Amino acid sequence: MHGTKKKSRLEILLLLAALVNWFHYLLGSAAEKAGLHLRYQANTVKNRRVLALNFLGILLCKEPKQRIRRQYYQQGLKQILQWVVQWDWAVIKQADS
Repeated sequence: MHGTKKKSRLEILLLLAALVNWFHYLLGSAAEKAGLHLRYQANTVKNRRVLALNFLGILLCKEPKQRIRRQYYQQGLKQILQWVVQWDWAVIKQADS
């Protein structure tokens, strides 16, 4: 997998993985706002999103010629922030240290 035995390197790898995950999520959300998600899902469902936003973001990363306008990134970020505000943070449990 990662091949490191140092805790500090593993922490950096985890941070990078979290940032990439966040980027894929934002990219997927922007793609949904731009209507690009319909290109990647089955023909049977067109009235709702079927693919996870992270997976949609990963698919879009593999298409370098696909461009998304800034307004859709802003709308996607706004949607993500609205979800964060709506979450019930009281039910999220922290891992025991």
